[in-house]
This record gives sequence, structure tokens and C-alpha cells, in this order.
Amino acid sequence: MPAQAVTRNGNDFNSALIEAFEESIREILGPAVLESLYEGLEKHYDVHRDELPYRLETAFALLSNIFGLQGSHTLGRQIARRLYRKLDLPPSQVEGYTLLECIEAAKRMLATDTQ
Repeated sequence: MPAQAVTRNGNDFNSALIEAFEESIREILGPAVLESLYEGLEKHYDVHRDELPYRLETAFALLSNIFGLQGSHTLGRQIARRLYRKLDLPPSQVEGYTLLECIEAAKRMLATDTQ
């Protein structure tokens, strides 16, 4: 697995992403749904919690299958907003983009901050 990037506030990027994912799902859908999602990811896709940052597309395929495209986009926006708060990035960068686009943008913003 690739090395984990460190954010400007000292948080590990991948840890912040996992936390944002879990906190958002737990807040919107409840802890039982989060547990069921992880079980489904492991059983059907062989994706474990620590692999989530590297297999996010797979996780969102599962979310789309369960909640539909609109539901998965709503969850994605919430996860992106929470991630940006954790990374001290401007939340306005989230609107109008998918979660995957927001994650790539966050990585670029953090990379330019460290140069």
C-alpha cells in the first residue's frame, strides 16, 4: 500500500478519511448500518476497514447498490464535508463534486501546502 500522507494539521490522511466515512455513516444511518456495510464489503468485495482509502470506489458501488445513486451522492457529500473539516480545508471546495473528486482535490491542496 502507498505511504500515508500527513495533513497540515498532523492527521494522517487515510485515518481522517476512514473517520469521516465512519462518522458520517454512523450519524446519518446509524451504527448498525455502518457495521453491516463493513460486513458486506468484506464478504462480497474482500475490502477490509484499513483498505477503505484504497478501495473507496468499491465501497461507493456498494452504497449505490443499497441506497441508489442519489443516496450515495448525499452520503458522499457529507463524508467529503467532514473530511475537509478534519483536514482544515475550505468546505466550499466540496459542492458540486463527487466524493472521489473531493478526495483527489484535497490531496492536491495538501501537496501544494507542503511544498
